[in-house]
Parts: sequence; C-alpha cells; structure tokens
Amino acid sequence: MVALKRFLSTARVALAATVATAAPTVIAAQTSGSTVLTVRVQPEAMIQRHSEDSIVVKIRLAERATAILWRAEVCGTPPSGSVTISRSGVHVIRMADLPGIGSVCLASSDGALSYRLDG
Repeated sequence: MVALKRFLSTARVALAATVATAAPTVIAAQTSGSTVLTVRVQPEAMIQRHSEDSIVVKIRLAERATAILWRAEVCGTPPSGSVTISRSGVHVIRMADLPGIGSVCLASSDGALSYRLDG
C-alpha cells in the first residue's frame, strides 16, 4: 500500500510537470482515488509553400468547423469557388485550385482562425 501511494504521488508530480509545459489546456483533478484528465485542444492553422505551384495547410479545426481558402490582395469575403477544408490534418493544395490572385487567405467558419500567406 505504501508503494502504491508513493507511485501515485510521483505520478501526480510528473503529470503536474507535464501540464505546466504543455501547449493545450490541461485540467487534472483527483476524486475518490481516481484521476480525471481533461484536455482542451485549440484550433490552429499554418500555411507554407510546398512547391512553386502548391501550398501545404496544417490545420486543427474545432468540432463542426470548416476552413475556406482563397487568394486575394486583401483578405475579406471569400469568393465563390473557394476551397473548403472540412477536417483537421495536413492538406496539399494546388495554387491553381484557389480562386483569385495575390496572397493566400484562410478563414474558419467559426471565426476562430484567420491566416494570410503573402506572395
């Protein structure tokens, strides 16, 4: 029993150290000898050049959200024919598939994400 208590105490310290350095919000609580762990992952997006004629979009969407991609001199309202991303992940998109000219613009349907890749 003493060894188990020592293990649980060490595990709590290790969890606390991990929680302190983790990017997502983590909440841990102990009740009646069991531990409950809740992780909240925030939406995030990054666009990079993949090649001269394509980009790579790394995106984590909120539940039920989508993202729209298009090109414009000033990112505002997306035009019809914009590319829709409906799931989180890594997506390679051809520049020719994006309507418009100018910078690459990204916006999520829930308003959480807005990103612009110049040039």
